[in-house]
Amino acid sequence: ASQAALARISEHQGFRVAHRFELYINGLELCNGYWELTDPADQRARFAAD
Repeated sequence: ASQAALARISEHQGFRVAHRFELYINGLELCNGYWELTDPADQRARFAAD
């Protein structure tokens, strides 16, 4: 599963967005981060859809 599947989703200016980020320096990806989804029912539904 990708990290996006584990990130919380919220609505921002009418769009659904995942709370995650990636840090790149000189074209090199150094890290990924996300605000973890903690709702077990939502997690189960996302994993089933993947």
